[in-house]
Amino acid sequence: MKPLLFLLAVMMLVACAVPVYGADYMYHQYRTTILVTDPEHSADLIIEWVEDEGGYYTYKSQEIVVLRVPAERTGVLRGYLEQISEAVVEVSVQSRDLREQIVTLRSRIKSGEEVLRRNLQYLDQADVEGTLAIEREIRSLLTELESFKGSLRKLETDRRYAYFEVVLSFQEQTLPQDIPSSFGWINTIDFYYFAEEGP
Repeated sequence: MKPLLFLLAVMMLVACAVPVYGADYMYHQYRTTILVTDPEHSADLIIEWVEDEGGYYTYKSQEIVVLRVPAERTGVLRGYLEQISEAVVEVSVQSRDLREQIVTLRSRIKSGEEVLRRNLQYLDQADVEGTLAIEREIRSLLTELESFKGSLRKLETDRRYAYFEVVLSFQEQTLPQDIPSSFGWINTIDFYYFAEEGP
């Protein structure tokens, strides 16, 4: 029973570390569309910028780049997108307060860890039948705690990193179409000849 007790105690200590970050509990989601002439190059520039700023990307194509940006750097990114694009066509922002979810999860984790400690204390004092019952409860508690901690880690990541979708709208460089002039004699002149052959 001692090896099991030791293993559970180690798992409990590891599980006890609940990360605590700053006071901002807001999660921000951005979606912006920018007009570019070279989507692939623009996507590379955006990814290079976000990695230099301590963020990361989760998806990249010639149509869209999905980023996780440190929350305090989102304003800087929006300025950078203006620099590398022909125009910022659209920006939409959604925000969500995560405070209630985070506080609730931390409370559940703290309560679960306290129950786990008590069960570990009772483990060596119980008879065979009681030991089996306590072990089943401990396994159930560990599973529940891991689930709570996984949810909490996700929320903490959302607090620290804003979600940013950058849609790359392609602006093709094309020659202007022929537009007939109201002066008939101009329409008879071969401008292509002058451009290619010269006088």
